[in-house]
Amino acid sequence: MATQITHINSSPLNGERHGEQLHIGQELERARMAAGLSLNDVSQQLHIGTDYLAAIERLDKDELPSLGYVLGFVRSYTKFLGLNTHDAIERYKVESEIPRDLGVRNAPHFVEQREIRLPKGSVAAALILGCFCTMAFWYAGSSEAGQVQALALTPVAEQGPLIAAAENDPNLIKLRAIGPSWVEVKDQSGQIMVSRIFVSGEVYEAPKNSGLTISARDGGALELYRGGELLGYIGQKGQVVRNLALE
Repeated sequence: MATQITHINSSPLNGERHGEQLHIGQELERARMAAGLSLNDVSQQLHIGTDYLAAIERLDKDELPSLGYVLGFVRSYTKFLGLNTHDAIERYKVESEIPRDLGVRNAPHFVEQREIRLPKGSVAAALILGCFCTMAFWYAGSSEAGQVQALALTPVAEQGPLIAAAENDPNLIKLRAIGPSWVEVKDQSGQIMVSRIFVSGEVYEAPKNSGLTISARDGGALELYRGGELLGYIGQKGQVVRNLALE
């Protein structure tokens, strides 16, 4: 378990110190240095690569993986330093897009809404009915919806294709769909990060010890990897699993 820094002021991050406006990465860097910690010190505690930590401090998205688990890195890093985790996450989402013009972050942002068009006729009716049946089965599949369960892997009879060697980062946990399954991933606060149907070959990645939980319509359709090492399935074929801790 990572050792959390508790002596740093945990007041909300406001981006300004001594008259200087800072982005969230710079504030994390200052907090780390104020605690007398190097990037290597933090990396050993949180099991996050020093290159990733440095890229977060620079808001360098080109050197980071996808946003879905970079936010997990930021959450762990901020909590470790004793800063306000919620404010840091929200600021990173905005400031990583506009690191050279932080004054824009308080301006209104327009997000284009994608128009959803339903198919016509009997095909539309069949699709809608199928969605309702899937959701009904999903919520009826377990009476322990609010409890986090320990992850018990189902061994594989034959080892399937491994994740590409270039992606074998031992600090990452990966879920790979070998068949269609509804998947829902939540963070430590219960916020839904992913909730949709995964198709065969689709991969979801997250850092180790991120506190994420997963629920799935078919546990036997999801392989679990640590880096490039196949560990097993998260359940039996056709088994509904809910709130499994990815630890």
